[in-house]
Amino acid sequence: IAESMTFEEDGGRVVCDGAARLWQGDTSIQAGAIPLDDAAGDLAASGKVVTALLFGEAGADGAAPKPTIGRAETFTYTHGARRAVYETWAQLNGPEGDVTAGRIQVQLAADANTVARLDATTAVRVAVEGREARGTKMVYEPADARYQLTGAPVTLVEECRETTGRTLTFF
Repeated sequence: IAESMTFEEDGGRVVCDGAARLWQGDTSIQAGAIPLDDAAGDLAASGKVVTALLFGEAGADGAAPKPTIGRAETFTYTHGARRAVYETWAQLNGPEGDVTAGRIQVQLAADANTVARLDATTAVRVAVEGREARGTKMVYEPADARYQLTGAPVTLVEECRETTGRTLTFF
């Protein structure tokens, strides 16, 4: 859905412009403009982007994964690299926590729609299970549920305690 749409049949490129919205099942992308390369499966969205993406597999009980809600000024998805990038004051809120940063990159696994790694840079803030941490860079590796933040300083607030340092790793 969009105020206008152009389609280039030769290149398989679609441009949805003006209050654009794409969706497939429980996955959706809303933005001011969404150019889509249908042949490659790549897309770029700009202008108050809001995404609802399912990063994960169905649970043992068959329940669908909960959507991860993303917000940013721009969003790109490169199908060949299986990479989603949120830029300009990005936020991701999902089962792994709430992350805000200047840039958030989600690397998907090669063989599944699961997160292999998440990198956040510039004024990073992550809130997970009653903890809030801040730094300049964060790497999240879901294989062992590890969050590693670096910066000068890194701070962690947990209940009534505040800890500062240059590097912070928590699980």
